[in-house]
Amino acid sequence: MKKTIYISLLAITTIFTSCDLDRAPFTELSADELFKDPGAAQAATLGNYLFLKGDKGYDGWSDDLHRMSEYSGDNVMISGGTTDHLFFFYNYQRRPNNSRNNRFWSNSFKAIVGTNRVIESLTEGKDAEEDQVIGENYYIRGLVFFQMGNVFGKPYNQGVGNLSIPLKLTSDITDLPDRNTVGEVYTQVLSDLLKAEALMSFNKGASFASKEAAQALLSRVYLYMGQWQNAID
Repeated sequence: MKKTIYISLLAITTIFTSCDLDRAPFTELSADELFKDPGAAQAATLGNYLFLKGDKGYDGWSDDLHRMSEYSGDNVMISGGTTDHLFFFYNYQRRPNNSRNNRFWSNSFKAIVGTNRVIESLTEGKDAEEDQVIGENYYIRGLVFFQMGNVFGKPYNQGVGNLSIPLKLTSDITDLPDRNTVGEVYTQVLSDLLKAEALMSFNKGASFASKEAAQALLSRVYLYMGQWQNAID
C-alpha cells in the first residue's frame, strides 16, 4: 500500500512539473519582446503604415477613407449596384453596422495605438535616425486623427465645441477615452504634425512620411481651420 502511494505521488509530481510549457505563440511576439530588438521600432513603424495601406492594397484605411469621403460627394458616379457596403455611402444610408465604416474605425485605432507604442519606446534627441522614426509615427497619428475627425466630427468652422473622436494617446489597452471636441482634436493634430516636422530630416520617398509631407498636411489643416496665412506659410 505504501509503495502504491509513493508511486502515485511521484507520478503526480512528474505530471505537474512537466506541464510548465512555453505558451508563446509561434507567429506572434508580445510588444515587450519585440522592442528588445534594436530594429523593432522601425519594423513596428512599417506595420503602422500597413494599417493605412491594407495588406492587399485595396482593403485598408486609405481605401475606406476614399469611399467614405468621396462617394457622398459629386466627384464619383457608380454605374449599377453592388452588395459592397460602400454603396451606402453613395446613397446616403448611414448604417451603424456598415462593414467599411467599422473597418475604418478599427484600422484607425490600430494605427494610433501602434504609433503610441513606438513613440513610448523611443527617446527624442539620441540620433537623427531615431528622431526620424519618432517623427514618422507622429505624422501617421496626426494624419489619422485629422481624417477621423473629418469623417466622425463636424467641420471646424461649425463650432470647436462639437464632439468629435476620442483622442487615444497611450498604448494602454485599459485607456478608453471619451469623445473629445473638434477643437481638441485639431489642437492635437497640429501638435503631432509640428512635432513630426521638427523631428524628420530624411526623405525616403513618397511611400513614407517626411518633413515636406508634414508641412503639406499642416497647410491642409490650417486651411480647414480658416487660418489662411498659416496655410500659405
